Amino acid sequence: QYMALVAVATSSPLFQRFRGSLRARHAPMAAQYMALVAGERGLSSRADLDIATLGLARVGDIVEAMVQLADLRLERTRQSEQGLGGEGDELLRAALELLEALCTAVAELPSSAPGINSIPPEVYLEEMQRRWRTGSSSGSGDQSLEWEASAARVAALFRMKDAVSSLYAWSLLAPAAAAELLSAVAAAEEGEWGAGRLRLAVADPVAGTGLHGAVFQAAAARLATAAATSGEELRALAAAPQPPLVEVLLADSVDGGSTQSSGADTQYLSQCSAIGPGADSAISHGLAVPPLETALEGGRRPVVWQPGEKLDVFDEKGAAEAWWHRLRDPREDENNEGCAAAQSSRTVPILLLSFPPPPPSTVAEVSLRRFRGYWLIFIGEWRGCTGTSAFFDCLDTEWELIRTLDLPQWPMMEDRAYILRRRCRRSTAPSNAPASGGAADATDRL
Repeated sequence: QYMALVAVATSSPLFQRFRGSLRARHAPMAAQYMALVAGERGLSSRADLDIATLGLARVGDIVEAMVQLADLRLERTRQSEQGLGGEGDELLRAALELLEALCTAVAELPSSAPGINSIPPEVYLEEMQRRWRTGSSSGSGDQSLEWEASAARVAALFRMKDAVSSLYAWSLLAPAAAAELLSAVAAAEEGEWGAGRLRLAVADPVAGTGLHGAVFQAAAARLATAAATSGEELRALAAAPQPPLVEVLLADSVDGGSTQSSGADTQYLSQCSAIGPGADSAISHGLAVPPLETALEGGRRPVVWQPGEKLDVFDEKGAAEAWWHRLRDPREDENNEGCAAAQSSRTVPILLLSFPPPPPSTVAEVSLRRFRGYWLIFIGEWRGCTGTSAFFDCLDTEWELIRTLDLPQWPMMEDRAYILRRRCRRSTAPSNAPASGGAADATDRL
């Protein structure tokens, strides 16, 4: 059954025509996604729990549109390589528009679908794992129906989250929020520089699909045009005669893909839709979602929204070393020439780490070690599903938490955006780690 019940429009005529066609509904990833989400109703034995009944029509329609847009992006990429197509910017704008719509819809979930937050996460997980293992339900009467609805909501949202994360990005960071992050760094740096226009160089060494690069470029455009935004600092900056210039540098060891799965994006829907040894193993181990594959197979193309340089975080020579050298803050030099260069260029490098992979990967701490600037924007869970203990230990001892920005969160996620500034090396100040559970003080400490 066709899932879309609430129309979500974009400014892209190409995508709007595509989405209204049978071709879109039967495109590879869209067809797999629709079958996957519809299949979650198998968890329910006595209730007609479609997406609308579950209170997820708005989110479901946006996610469906995003999967279809990813299909179209891949199709047009293939055509452009043959000298056809050429609507990359149009589709990228559509992706950002859908991302903003999704951020709003997910932020409204606690009020639009209050049952999602009515049961503790550990109870959800236990119930869903049991249902995946046995396919049975427990309880009786209204309580059983309530549990079926709650479990079905979370199961559907898990699939939506993982589909979006694999094809776009893990965090729900919209351009308005990215603009607020940039303005906070710019406001702090303005007092340390002389006259002239400040330049912020945002560098993401594990860019995945590159969507966050596009998000920060859109944020820079908002600052440059003094767009309507929220936040006291941002309003003050928008009124300034010269907002900062923003340069975005992207790199990854693979072309496209999720930052946490290293190029596994288009494999996710295929794997979760298939019945085979991999799926059986995941179910037998009580996993809610089968593990993502870590390499492209069968010639599948990754989704790329913003291309970056193909560089490995662990490569310490050649082009990779040159890339990191571009991010060296001139004030790091051990002579006065560095200070003079800094004053002249007014360039402030910012390391962006969004959902760096968890152990055993050491991408996060290696990136932090190689970066020679003073500013870090970290997006993810604090000592949760992102990074390693060594990464957060380094943040506690060598970096100062300046600000925390709340983002829309999928159920059972605790991701936020954190702005941190490197401490003076001689500093022995105590840790500024967020409070337990990742809830940091959101007050600007500048």
